[in-house]
Amino acid sequence: MVKMLGRKLLNTHFYDGKLNRNPNLDAKIESVRDIDENEKRRVILQFFQQPKNKLSKIGNEYMRKVIDDMIHPNGKVKNFDGKNGLWAGDVLYLICKNNPSRTIVDVINVQFEDMRTGLCPQGRSTRLYQVLLAIAPVSDLEVQSERGSNITFVDEDDETHEFELEFDDGDTDDEEEIIEIDL
Repeated sequence: MVKMLGRKLLNTHFYDGKLNRNPNLDAKIESVRDIDENEKRRVILQFFQQPKNKLSKIGNEYMRKVIDDMIHPNGKVKNFDGKNGLWAGDVLYLICKNNPSRTIVDVINVQFEDMRTGLCPQGRSTRLYQVLLAIAPVSDLEVQSERGSNITFVDEDDETHEFELEFDDGDTDDEEEIIEIDL
């Protein structure tokens, strides 16, 4: 079972529709949706043409595929990840507008090189979204979370167990209860 799960985790499509999205970043992505695709493409090309932001030959080839698809009538659909609701071109545009460091450009390059394994919309958007998460200011990542959450697991006898979790609010007067679960 561990081997099978390991193979699933390596498959990009295992994460279709399961991408852990940040609402603040989603709002930023949505805010650039109406910017002209040619303008986005210009910003991206201008960013990668700077000597300090050069990509490898392979990285450059796949970056160009993504940005060419931004303006090609049949290509736009290649950049839209309908499973996660992301446009790869919008995410790449935001990355370039943030003027990331050379280290992040190296990470972007690796992501483009990894697109050799497949140029599906989910692979494009997920790889670039991860980069955007890495460079986002902390203030963009802060989100109000609920105080509690539920977890469910099924034991070896196929019995379902559900637990409600509560997060520590910092109040030292609360009684502390520790539950150990052997899985």
